[in-house]
Amino acid sequence: MSVNRLSFRNIICRLFVIFFLISFFITACSPDGSTEGSVNWLPFVLAILFIAVLVGSITYLILAGKFQDWSSAGINAGKWKIQERKLKSQKESAEQEIEEMIAKLGQKAWEAKVDHPSYQQAYDSLKDLEAQIKPLVAETNSLEFKLNQVHESRGNLYDDYSKQLDDLASLKKDVEKQLDKSKSQQTKLAKEFEKLNKDQTKSRAENESQQQELSEVQASDSPDKDKQVEKLTKSISTLSGSVSKNSERISEIELEQSKLEIAEKPMQEKIARFDDQIAEVEQNQKEALAPLDQQITELEEKIQSRNEQVKALNEKMDAIMEDMGPKVESARPESEELTMAYYEVDKVKAQLADIKKEHHLVFARLEASDQSMVRNFYLMVAGILILVVLIVIFLVMAF
Repeated sequence: MSVNRLSFRNIICRLFVIFFLISFFITACSPDGSTEGSVNWLPFVLAILFIAVLVGSITYLILAGKFQDWSSAGINAGKWKIQERKLKSQKESAEQEIEEMIAKLGQKAWEAKVDHPSYQQAYDSLKDLEAQIKPLVAETNSLEFKLNQVHESRGNLYDDYSKQLDDLASLKKDVEKQLDKSKSQQTKLAKEFEKLNKDQTKSRAENESQQQELSEVQASDSPDKDKQVEKLTKSISTLSGSVSKNSERISEIELEQSKLEIAEKPMQEKIARFDDQIAEVEQNQKEALAPLDQQITELEEKIQSRNEQVKALNEKMDAIMEDMGPKVESARPESEELTMAYYEVDKVKAQLADIKKEHHLVFARLEASDQSMVRNFYLMVAGILILVVLIVIFLVMAF
């Protein structure tokens, strides 16, 4: 085998020497690496050379019987490796499943109350822990019942005070609407009062001006004196009427404003009383709910404490049951509740035995396979792929 491998390597080396000599010769003849034609001869010759190397190598391997031997060894080794990994995964999965099933046997034995001398101590520990859990669970249930009652009482009390607050707020809102209406009317009257005051001031100023003008006209010798006097007299009369009318309206507005202010005072007092009542009810609500809130907090803390104790005890029981599982599996006490569990464990164990047997057989085949032939197969495949890639590249470059 070593002689044939050496001859094969010598042939390949010689082909590569020829390849480099031809490449050097063509490169020397064509400095630009190509002819003026459409074919790039250097890549083309290289592609032909690699094709010859590929065909020659495969032919040599076939004639020597190595191609079939290496291919068979490599393909079988690959197939067995895949099968070995699959069986290994199945074996690990079955072992884990059996371990979990055996661990659960302890819990099933405890739930079915199946006692046995082989795990008596563990069974007694479980009984002791269960005895500790029962009063804690009963106390927790009692505390939760009381907590629900306190929550209900608090809810009813809160609703009663909330209704009182809503009623007071509604009454206060009605009075506030009346007060807002009065304030709006006052604002409207104040604007009218301001406008009338401005008009009154203007009218009085015009009246004084025209009175003075009338006195001047009366004292003059103007030819149309009578007409001017008559005109000014009428204007003064109109202004006087307007001043008088505005004065009356101003008096009315002042009277209305006074009435509104008087009416607003009891409204404001009512609102203040409602605010006091609301504050008092809120304080009473706070004081009434405080002890209930405190009681709720204390009950919740107690319930949480009991639940944590029960959880810790349950975790201890789980650990003991898990440790008890292999002992139950070993002793296999008779029990209708455990018969099916035993059957399931045995079923998976039988499957595991078959898997281990098949895995051992496949592993033995892998160990017995000729590793040198397998290695040569992979080298052969790699070499063929490299040559094919090079041939494609040079053919693309050539055309």
